[in-house]
Formats: sequence, C-alpha cells, structure tokens
Amino acid sequence: MFKKLFGRNIAAKEIHTEPSRESRLIGQFLGCECRHIPAGTDPDEVRKLFEEAQSQCAGENIFPVLVSVSDNLIETLLDNAGVAFPEGDALSDEDRKTIAAFRDDLIEKCTDSDADDFFRAGEEWVAGMLRDERFRRNVWENRKILFDDVIPVYGSFVDVQFTKYRVTALSREVLLAKIPAAAPWQLAAWLPMGGWNECPAPKEMLSVAKRWYEKYRAVICCVTSDELEFCVSAPPTDRDESYALAKEFFSFCEDRLVQYGERNNLATLAAGLTHSPYWYFWWD
Repeated sequence: MFKKLFGRNIAAKEIHTEPSRESRLIGQFLGCECRHIPAGTDPDEVRKLFEEAQSQCAGENIFPVLVSVSDNLIETLLDNAGVAFPEGDALSDEDRKTIAAFRDDLIEKCTDSDADDFFRAGEEWVAGMLRDERFRRNVWENRKILFDDVIPVYGSFVDVQFTKYRVTALSREVLLAKIPAAAPWQLAAWLPMGGWNECPAPKEMLSVAKRWYEKYRAVICCVTSDELEFCVSAPPTDRDESYALAKEFFSFCEDRLVQYGERNNLATLAAGLTHSPYWYFWWD
C-alpha cells in the first residue's frame, strides 16, 4: 500500500467518517460502485476489504482499486478529462458524458506502438544521462547485486503494513472502487492521474499498463495523486528480462530508481522485480 495512505498518528479532527466533497466527486468521476473507507481505519481492515473485493470480483470484468482521496487527485482527473471543477459537490450529466467519452477514446486509440514509442523515447533520454559518469557507474552499470539475494519490496501493500512502518491507521480517506472495465489494463483510463511534471500522460500510462498486463499480468490496484501501485501475478523470472523491465521502469518513473537512496541501482531494481508481487511508482 502507498506510504501516503497510512500514518502513525491521526488527529481526531482529521478523521472524516462521512465522505468529503473530494471523495464524492471522485466517486462520480468513476461512476461505479465505491465504498468509502474513512481516515483512521485499521490497515488490516483495509487489506481485508480489498482482498474480499478481489475474491468477489474474480472471474468478472470488475476490478477493485484503492483510491486515496485528495483535492489534487480530483483536480487532475477532471483536468485530463477536459471537465471544469464544479462549484458545488456534484458533476453534471454533461460532465459525466464528457468523462466517459474521454475514457472510451483513450481506450479505443491505445495501441502497442504507443508503448514502443514511449520506451524508445526513454532510451534516447537515458543515452543522454549516461554521459554523466557517476550515474553510469553507480546507477546504470553497477551489477554487484546477486539475483539470489532477497530484495525487499519497498512501498508495497504488504511492506508498508507489516515490515517497514508498522502503521496503525489510515492517514486519509480512501475509496474502494469496483471498476467495470473490459480488460484490467483499462483501469489507467478510468483513473488518468498523470500528465504533470515527469508523470506520463494518460495516453502513455494506458499504453504501458496494457503492455505490462499482457506480459506480466500487472494490474493497477492503488492510486493516489502522485503514486501508482500494480499487483503482479506473473513477474519476470529471467535475469535479462528483469534488466530490460527495470529499464522500462526507469523510463516510466525516474524517481522509482534515483529517489531510493545512494545504494539503489538498476541491478537492485531488476533483482527485486523477480521477487515482487507489487510494483510501486512515485512521481515528485
């Protein structure tokens, strides 16, 4: 689970037992069944609800996603869909039609070549970065890590709850959305949170989600205003494939590699991918 979903201490005034305006708007943006989970909820309860939803939806074209509620997220979703932020706490019928049309257009136009083009541009960008000797030596070419080593899964649902932080309460309200998509990769079109700073645009994010679902059965399971997490059922096991995927991770999210401390490098990331059932991304 994302680090922003949980916190050690929650002030009473921060706990909203009823859905906030932002929560209601995100629910309307999605237009699907959403369960409100208030701030202050025990993380174990959140995980239980999520796993129950996964079990209930198995075999159907309905996919549970945990959505961390914030004003930044709803503003980004509306802006990407071309809808103005409403003065009240409800989207109009016309807004909903615009959102649905935006989503359908993204999905209809998504092709495998979009991901190819995105990662090709990433390779060209990396080629420029490799002129930096320190980056090339310490991050890109450092292969001291052994693939037999156990690499911790940083930022994942399990890691944050049980190993890294031992958090005791949800730090902000969350929606457990059950999204009726024709295919799991289409969740990126239902929650188009990108398109700012270095975060990929919705079209790019959708094409990458499609590629990773078809190759690794990676499915978006958690979303915040600046984070994504995928549940992965078929991670790479081959060393060379893991290195290739780690390079795709870097093109998709530079911070996934360079913001994790001086000891982190491409080899460490690649080794972790062979063990991890979760893929976590964060953009500054």
